[in-house]
Amino acid sequence: MDQNPSIRYVLLEETHHIVDLETRFKAYIVWLILNSKAEKAIEMLAEHSEVEKPKLTVGLPKRHKTNVLGCYSAREKTISVLNSDMLRNPSIIIHEFYHHLRIDLNHKHRGNERNAREFAQDYIDAYKALTNPKQDNLAP
Repeated sequence: MDQNPSIRYVLLEETHHIVDLETRFKAYIVWLILNSKAEKAIEMLAEHSEVEKPKLTVGLPKRHKTNVLGCYSAREKTISVLNSDMLRNPSIIIHEFYHHLRIDLNHKHRGNERNAREFAQDYIDAYKALTNPKQDNLAP
């Protein structure tokens, strides 16, 4: 194996697969959310992305209907979710964090829904890859 220090990999002893640290980070974020630690996940995402941590609240702003599971307010720098069950939904939490990342200094959104879904799915895929060690796609 290449011992180049610029390549950051970790060997998972039980599976003998090599997994990069970014994949482990993404999987850990999903694990935190699934285990009722959304606040910690948001804190780590903000630190990792070098952005201010958004607030996280239960209950949608009045202008949103209940057919929305979560939303991000740029003005308030707040991720809001429909109910407390959504705090354990990594798709919603990570999706809304993407919107937080994509807001510019003028509070204008520079992302789109497709990219937000793909951003969240990337984290979920990392979690699935690490929780199903029989998959062959773990090695780079």
